[in-house]
Amino acid sequence: MIDSENTSEEIGNEIREAHQSSGKSVDIRIKHLYRAQELLLHRDKSNSLLDNFLDEMLEFVVENDSKMRCFVASFIEKACKKDCEVMKKAVVSLSYLIQAAGVGMVAVIKKVITVCSQLYPFILKWAAGSRSAEIARCWEAFSVLKGRIMQHIDSDNEGIRTQTIRFLEAVILAQTLRTEESEKGRGDNMCLNEIGRDHRFISYRKMESEATLNFNSLLDHISSAHISSLNLLTCLTCICNIAQQRPQFMQRVVGALESLHVNLPPTLATSQVKSVRKELKMHLLRLLRHSSSVPFHPRIMTLLTDLGAAQSEVLRALPSASEQRKKSHRHNESSDEPETKRMKGIGETLAVAEKEDDEEYEDEAGPSIPIEKSQTQFAVDITAQFVYERLKPKLVTNLVLTSLVTLPDEMPAAFQSSYTPIAAAGTESQIRHLSRMIATQLTNMELGPGIEKIRAEKQQYIARQAAKMEGAVIPSAPLHQFPSVQQNQAQQSESVLSFICFEIDYCEMSIILRAALSAKTRPKIQFGLLSITKELDREQSLKLILLAFQRILANEKRAIQGGVGVAQQKLLIRLVTRLDHDSCDDFENLLMMFIVQEQKSRTELALLWIAELYAQYQGYSVCRTSYATDGYHNESQRYKRYDAVLCNLLRTLYERGEHKETLFHKILLEAPLLTPQSLVWLRTACLDSVFGAFGMTTLRELILTRARQRNELLCILLDFSYNDRADVRTQSVETAKELYQIDYVRQLFLIMNYNYYLLNFRKIPFFSGEMSGNIWFLQ
Repeated sequence: MIDSENTSEEIGNEIREAHQSSGKSVDIRIKHLYRAQELLLHRDKSNSLLDNFLDEMLEFVVENDSKMRCFVASFIEKACKKDCEVMKKAVVSLSYLIQAAGVGMVAVIKKVITVCSQLYPFILKWAAGSRSAEIARCWEAFSVLKGRIMQHIDSDNEGIRTQTIRFLEAVILAQTLRTEESEKGRGDNMCLNEIGRDHRFISYRKMESEATLNFNSLLDHISSAHISSLNLLTCLTCICNIAQQRPQFMQRVVGALESLHVNLPPTLATSQVKSVRKELKMHLLRLLRHSSSVPFHPRIMTLLTDLGAAQSEVLRALPSASEQRKKSHRHNESSDEPETKRMKGIGETLAVAEKEDDEEYEDEAGPSIPIEKSQTQFAVDITAQFVYERLKPKLVTNLVLTSLVTLPDEMPAAFQSSYTPIAAAGTESQIRHLSRMIATQLTNMELGPGIEKIRAEKQQYIARQAAKMEGAVIPSAPLHQFPSVQQNQAQQSESVLSFICFEIDYCEMSIILRAALSAKTRPKIQFGLLSITKELDREQSLKLILLAFQRILANEKRAIQGGVGVAQQKLLIRLVTRLDHDSCDDFENLLMMFIVQEQKSRTELALLWIAELYAQYQGYSVCRTSYATDGYHNESQRYKRYDAVLCNLLRTLYERGEHKETLFHKILLEAPLLTPQSLVWLRTACLDSVFGAFGMTTLRELILTRARQRNELLCILLDFSYNDRADVRTQSVETAKELYQIDYVRQLFLIMNYNYYLLNFRKIPFFSGEMSGNIWFLQ
């Protein structure tokens, strides 16, 4: 007890000394903090003092000095490794550090990202083992911090990008499954195996899909043409570490290394190219020792030979014969599985994937089935097989003779320094490797059958989505077929393929490769979105615009749930009213039917539409007819458009028999201006034999509230007083008696009533019993 009190007093003294900034340098203050840290983390075994002095230590996060902020980040890392409960308070400080700007901001951001890379597996493991609401809030805040760190992958600072790449490696290792063949490393601290599928606030599927997306991001960076040497080496190290500790990514990593070997970034200097090739060789030798790389040994060994590795060096790196036998035995066991069982499993997987794809936004975690291959890798595989089948001696000879013309007179120094003789030239593995190198080049230039197949699949996907939006039924492809049917289809596809291969002769192949060689010699063209974007034809662009508008309409429920229901309504109205284009009529019809289908919940949308058109009519808003010529509607066109939409809404509601509903009358009551045609629909509603009383009530309210249009409305009411139908006359007279009692209506009423009396004198039934209802007109 006395020991604990003495330690607490020493820690308090050190923190007070660190707070006294007068006459002390930052380094001296940090020394006091280091002593306090040593006492808190190493002398105190009960963690009680750490909890007592945590707030005092975190207060230094507001200091403007970068060294002080870096110390606080380092302290948080050590404290959280000792007790993860510290993160409940420390997550706010880390978020502040990564957002706060000041002197030495880059150094602070790099330090925070490094700390989070070290802490991520510990924090995820701590959160996965608990279900309390407090830890759920802490994990949510840390997830926000994780998202902010990932945004720095595109930072202008090279050092920040490097640390972010390492953070992505930590996230991928912590959010993927560990297998029996995983090597020991950072991935042992945490893996997806330790997260339950029924966890309260951590989604298993979201973790898995996020790791897959981050891994795809690393592969995209390593294939980028403008990546720096430091970032390339860091990214190379990260994906190789992931392949060793998560063997399920081995195939994609080997493919990425093959692509990198063929397409090194053109911005690298000669010394940087040597450094990258040396690093690539070292990582390939490490992968060669891994037991999961046995199926890829021919490809890895070919790459090592191209990189100048000696045969003895490659043989030393190979795993022992016993390990290879174990691996091949496991591979054979998996391949000996009955074909029907495997087909059944594939069918179930595809069915689950299709179901999850259809139930979009059903679970925010996203799909649980990771993508096995990227589209680029898939295209390379198809094109490599295409090239391999055509690399015959005659074709190769013609290609060599053709390419001799493009060779320079002197051997480039970079080529001479990196060239290594091909020891296994002409062998099966070397031909396949050469085919893959050519396929990679063709795919990067968007040439070859692989790219064509991906384009065709994209078009099919767009067609399916369009059919789905239109409500068409798309039959799914059969997952199970009889063996005889499968055999017949295989024979047909082989015969078609052989016929195509017979038709394609080596001249076409020569033209493709010659284009690739000539393109390689041309100077690099800077990337520009306009240069690579193709203009859509008018029909296709209008169709896509219409599909996008339908998608916005269909997302009303999600917009309301997300708190942006008003923003969605404004977006719909502006799309319909602000630009007069070819699809404008379709937009208006879709929006009108959308409003009418759910009148009660979409009344405000209809009123907003009418108000926007009235604002355009008055000149407070605009409707462009063309962005190229700055064209606008004139005043008469704007009035016609307002009148058309107002009357179409009223007509649609009346024809559907819904003029008794609230929307019909609310449009009349709240429309800024009632046009003559809209008053015709009001008159029609008043004359309805069943629900005419609703229309008469609306007319009464309009007379009371519309001062500018009171004359027109009184004319309608008085005209009803001389109608041939007795019930209409009775309702009109009763309404007129009520209005006559109001002072500001009475005088106008008398004048207009006298005029109507003179005009309709002969129509008044003097000699019938109905005169008692109209006798007050004569007073």
